[in-house]
Amino acid sequence: MNGNKPPAGFASAFTRHVALHPRVAYYPYPEPLCPVLVRMVIDEILVGPNAAGNGVVTGELIARGAEDTEATVFDENDPPNANVAIWRLHDTPGNGAHPDVAELVWQMRPILAAQGIEPGEVAPNHVLIPAPTNFHDCPYGPPRRHDPIALPDSSPLQVTIAVIDSGYQDTGPIAGLVSAGYGDWFSDLSTVGKPKWGWRPESASAASGLNPLDQDGDGRLDALVGHANFVAGVILQACPGAKVVVESHNGAFIEADSLNPAVPTEASVARSLWKHRDAAVINVGFAFPTLPDIPLTGSEIDPAGPPSWSLDIVFQSVADRPAHVVVAPAGNQGCTTPQYPAAFSLTYPNAVGVGSLAPDGTRSAFSNHGPWVSCCTEGEDVASTFIVGWSGETEEAELKGYPDAGKHPTQEFGGWASWQGTSFAAPKVAGLIGALTPGEGTPLDAWSQLQKGSPVGSTEIDMGHVLAGLVPQSPDL
Repeated sequence: MNGNKPPAGFASAFTRHVALHPRVAYYPYPEPLCPVLVRMVIDEILVGPNAAGNGVVTGELIARGAEDTEATVFDENDPPNANVAIWRLHDTPGNGAHPDVAELVWQMRPILAAQGIEPGEVAPNHVLIPAPTNFHDCPYGPPRRHDPIALPDSSPLQVTIAVIDSGYQDTGPIAGLVSAGYGDWFSDLSTVGKPKWGWRPESASAASGLNPLDQDGDGRLDALVGHANFVAGVILQACPGAKVVVESHNGAFIEADSLNPAVPTEASVARSLWKHRDAAVINVGFAFPTLPDIPLTGSEIDPAGPPSWSLDIVFQSVADRPAHVVVAPAGNQGCTTPQYPAAFSLTYPNAVGVGSLAPDGTRSAFSNHGPWVSCCTEGEDVASTFIVGWSGETEEAELKGYPDAGKHPTQEFGGWASWQGTSFAAPKVAGLIGALTPGEGTPLDAWSQLQKGSPVGSTEIDMGHVLAGLVPQSPDL
């Protein structure tokens, strides 16, 4: 058995692609716990500043076959005095019961405790995908063709809303309404001799010779194509005066990703979050669980790993700045295991985790929930901007309750789609916060206003404040 890729039942082609990617290892929560899959780069370790500056810790890392790449998550002194070093394991044979990186982290955490260092300061570089359902569909079922809808007329508000997401394509009705860039990728920059690890810009296009809409070549629309396009359109429907800036990380997860384009990681998304820290509202489209402190037996009650240290550094730097609010989806596993960055809502007042409501006002069956989810709004059958130029099957199979359930539907996209998932509830809230930010107020004021005007849901909903009906669905849905 390969401990880097232990047995797990995947119900979708996309999650299978993630699992089989040569740069990805994963740790599945055992039954009967929530169906959570902790994904990580197969040989990378993120080491916080206190751990990186402690000789005992670094000595133990070296003794276990790791080396400092001399690269960091953030640029030098950015954020000040709080960088995260990137280390690598020399070998990852997968001979243990669990991923090699996970085994190393678990060995290091008692050593950290003995040195008075927080456990999150030695952690895997988690692999991220937008609001995933780990053993099922991503985001939650395939996109479906939708007739054009009218975007609201622009307003003079001009609040900046950053979208950190995946799958942006410079096509469709959103293309002329946003400015788009691409995240950085941590990779080997050397051409000869000893590898030199560092950051390089991710390409906007697919690897050479690949169709950017079907990079795995299976004849089906890749699962995350147009995800960022869709999210940006949801924001503009809620906040017509938004100046939307997209930072896209690739989400195709094919073997060519090891070269170009890249796999989204905790390190690269934290880097993008810092880059856009001055935006009034930031919609981070990713939701990921962190590696637990110890291997789980299945008997634990709602286990969770330590918070993401790399993201936490960014939140610490803006926590006392009410001009910034970060919004993130709760994820789609249908359970209570905290997902980051949404779960930072328990620690930071300007972090907002968003769950999904069904049309009848109940919690969507797929939506994560718990005290770490700040609020919820409708996330099913949301209509928004999408791509053009695709006619054929989708990578994800159709859901139960829809015609052709279990089959890969043939769709022809002309720039619009309907989709569902917490990743489409979150941008409604991000847009609302932007729209409610008055000239003299702040986004944090707007978030406080939303909370005061909305009831806390029942224990059955378990997703904080209910913001139902504040962002209308398309009238023809």
